[in-house]
Order: sequence, then structure tokens, then C-alpha cells
Amino acid sequence: MHNYINDEMVLHIVEKGISSLGETPTQATWYCLERDFNFNKQTVPENLGRFQEALQKLFGPGSTFLDILFRDYLKEATGEDLSKYSSFSECVTALREKKREESRLTFTAKEPEIATWTTVRVTKKSRERDSR
Repeated sequence: MHNYINDEMVLHIVEKGISSLGETPTQATWYCLERDFNFNKQTVPENLGRFQEALQKLFGPGSTFLDILFRDYLKEATGEDLSKYSSFSECVTALREKKREESRLTFTAKEPEIATWTTVRVTKKSRERDSR
């Protein structure tokens, strides 16, 4: 599958994991995260480390259950093997880095083609001018 990770995917996975607790516990969890840790849903993807710490303070050892769910849902969404990572935030960080690295490689691979194309085009124009 190999879908790229983005903030919307991260937020969807977090919401799906927390909602597995049930409707009332989900509402209570978001309420406590907002009240006690100044978190709203939209800020979670860019603050995963802080979010993970907030869940640990809120649920204690039970936060491990949510972290495992998040990683399972992330694996399902991306098709990536995430077994070497110890937390959801570590998985997301690694996948974001992989995406950045693949983007750099793709850009670098296209660059020589553009340079070659530009050089050939200039050379053809020079030949046309020279033949007149």
C-alpha cells in the first residue's frame, strides 16, 4: 500500500484509537487533554511527543494500549513494517523522514533531465542561428 503520512492521517489514527475507548471515555479524554494539557485535536500531529506524554500522565500504564492501537492503525494505513519502533510518535517521525528522503531523491533524479533538456534546446537554437 505505502501511503505517505500526513497530518490528516495522523489525526485520523489518533481519533480512531481514542474512540475505541467508547463514546463517553472519548469525550472525557479530549476534555481532559484540552483542559489539563492545552491540547485540541488539530494540534496533535505537530506535537506528538507532548501528546504522548499527556496520554501517559492521563492514563498511566494504560497509555501503552493506545500507543499500540495507534501503531497498528498506522501500519494498516501505510503498509509499512513498524515493528522496530517503540512508540507511535517514533513511527510517525521515521515515516515523515522517509517521505522527505524519497522526495529529495525524486527531485534530484529529475534535475539532470531538466539540465540535459535545457542544454539540448539551447544547442538546437544555436544550430538554427548558425545555419541562417
